[in-house]
Amino acid sequence: MPAISALAFATGHVLFAPAAGMVGIALAYALWSWQRLNVATRYLVDEFQALRNSTGIGRWAGAQPARRGDFLARRIDALDQAAQHLRDLYQLFSDSLDSLPDATLACDLAGHVLLANPPAARLLGQSAQALTGQSLAMLLADLRRSDDGQPALPAGRLTQTHETVAIEAIDAHGRDRLLKLAPSRNAREQHTGWLVSLVDISEVRRAQRQRAEAIRFLGHDIRAPQSSILSLLELRRSAPGRIPIDQFETRVERHALKTLKLSDDFIQLLRAQTGDHRLAPHNLAGIVDECLDDAWETASQRQITLWLSPASRPDAMVRADRELLARAIGNLIGNALKFSPPGTRVTCGIDPAVHDGRAAWQVAVTDQGPGVLPQDQDRLFTPFTRGSQSTQPDGAGLGLAFVKAVADSHGGWVALQSTPGQGASFSIALPAIGEGDAAAAQS
Repeated sequence: MPAISALAFATGHVLFAPAAGMVGIALAYALWSWQRLNVATRYLVDEFQALRNSTGIGRWAGAQPARRGDFLARRIDALDQAAQHLRDLYQLFSDSLDSLPDATLACDLAGHVLLANPPAARLLGQSAQALTGQSLAMLLADLRRSDDGQPALPAGRLTQTHETVAIEAIDAHGRDRLLKLAPSRNAREQHTGWLVSLVDISEVRRAQRQRAEAIRFLGHDIRAPQSSILSLLELRRSAPGRIPIDQFETRVERHALKTLKLSDDFIQLLRAQTGDHRLAPHNLAGIVDECLDDAWETASQRQITLWLSPASRPDAMVRADRELLARAIGNLIGNALKFSPPGTRVTCGIDPAVHDGRAAWQVAVTDQGPGVLPQDQDRLFTPFTRGSQSTQPDGAGLGLAFVKAVADSHGGWVALQSTPGQGASFSIALPAIGEGDAAAAQS
């Protein structure tokens, strides 16, 4: 400003005080800065207000009354409320994520975890904070597609699509999972990340399998003996003398008894699978003795020796439904008798066992029959499945499936050890309880 004053005096002999101009420029700059601050503040307030209105968060959070005061105080108060609403919106999203019953993670475009809810932390065995930043593909490396066994989420998969994806898979524990990948978009409809959920559909698939098994059972196994009875009746009508009356009655009785046994086996299998049990502490030795007594007549007819191992523990206590457990052990003994040749021995033993760090009692039934082929061992406990070299005409493959259902519903497991030509050993194990646990349960 002094330079301008000197130039004006030199050229036009005009003299003015530079201080007044400097004051004017300072005032203009202050007004200009204030206006810019006002515009920026108004823009922020308007944007936050638009965010508040678009999300509806103000309607349920409750707006704070506007604070009275000067212009600057009102602007600061408006910004404070807008920031608080933004924090409320984040808290709403976080609480909603945490309340979801299924394992859910929020990831960026590259598949790195941003947020994880408690079910996801429990499923993956890490805290939600520890999961942050990790690669989703690495976390789900053990998840395999149900159809072909390939990795459900191979590396780079998230960068190859922008659409919702649903994949049925099986985890490392053999449970059926539905992996759902849903794109997350911003307000401009730009793809910014993924919402990933893992839904446990094991019970749904189990119900579907049970339904299919029931249809198969009713459509074939139950119908077969009834059809045989109808055929015998038709033959009796068309040619009365062709089948002697005693043979006719014997055959009809056999098919009728087979139908009743199949129906009873199927009902008991469903009962074991539903988990509707009358649990109480029981001594395994007493149940095994009872099952051996029940099977003695059949074993004598087939010239097979029943043997209780001297090493069996008489103090084996388990918490179980006695009727179901006795039937399961009886099925193992009956199965061993069915496949044992005359002159052999079927041995029962009660021994301690450990599985996944849990103490248990195991009942093993060992025969000296033909054994089980390796390709059959993994599927024999599946309903309606029989060994490929079975020569027994009776049975629908429900006996061992019932044993597995009883073990599963009691928190136990089943096992099979066999070498073809050298017999087989089937076992059922249930969690052990001590004397104190048994006394507490009885009281």
